[in-house]
Amino acid sequence: MKQVLIILNRGGWGDGGLERAREERGVLEGISQVLVSQGFNCQVQIFDRLRSLTFLKHAKTAWDLLFGYAQASRNLTQEIRATFTVSPERRILLVGYSLGAILNISTMKLLAYEPRLYSIQLGAPFFLRSLVNEKTLNLQRKDDAFSSGPLFAFLLVILKACLVVAVNIGTFQGTSILGAWHIENHDYPWEDPRVRVPLEQFLRSHFR
Repeated sequence: MKQVLIILNRGGWGDGGLERAREERGVLEGISQVLVSQGFNCQVQIFDRLRSLTFLKHAKTAWDLLFGYAQASRNLTQEIRATFTVSPERRILLVGYSLGAILNISTMKLLAYEPRLYSIQLGAPFFLRSLVNEKTLNLQRKDDAFSSGPLFAFLLVILKACLVVAVNIGTFQGTSILGAWHIENHDYPWEDPRVRVPLEQFLRSHFR
């Protein structure tokens, strides 16, 4: 049976398992269903950007973010190459949401020659340029200022999200500030035809 490994690059800090992937879970399930209908056996894993760090994890991750996740993309590239060495017939699909889409973009640049690697990027920041090729789907909602801009609108939604966190900081009950941080219209649910339809078209075109 044809095999595909789905690697999720989560938004936020990019840590934790599938149980914490609230925003991405619906899309992952939808993608898996389409691939199964295409005759693929799917395995899903999360690339934890904090996993290889032992000291000052969040500070190092924030610093790496400033450079487009240069170190994290090298780590992920090593894992992808190792997977292809063990299972050369397997395909890999990167799914990146929000800040995780940045990691997709950097990794695809490092492995631009790899025909078995595909990328779906949801809500990448508007100021980043993704590779334009048939193996990459870069989905950015027009009403999502984080991914579509312009700069003024982007800064406005960031400020609004920060104010919401500040006002409600006492109600999180153990949730991290970044976990409670939410940007307006920065959701990409599978149920939304603007999300589901292009994803289905991309998957059915490339996974046959």
